[in-house]
Amino acid sequence: PITEDAIKHNLKMAEYSKKRSLDSSLGKTLQSKNLRSSKIYLTNAIAMKEGKKLLTYKNIKEYVQKRFLHSENFIELKGGII
Repeated sequence: PITEDAIKHNLKMAEYSKKRSLDSSLGKTLQSKNLRSSKIYLTNAIAMKEGKKLLTYKNIKEYVQKRFLHSENFIELKGGII
């Protein structure tokens, strides 16, 4: 079962990674990696709230394509827009 703690952890890590993505002292490469991580954690938290476990990049990518394909919410993963 998916616990509320697991969802909260993903939301916490999304926020942490987002803040690090804005830290210019890390350099552009690490900022970019942190931004991607933030989006992956957030996507995972949303899916977990819906009862889904996305444990692989492939599953996350498929979920994003199904969930956000026809909306104005674009999520960037692996340097591209899905």
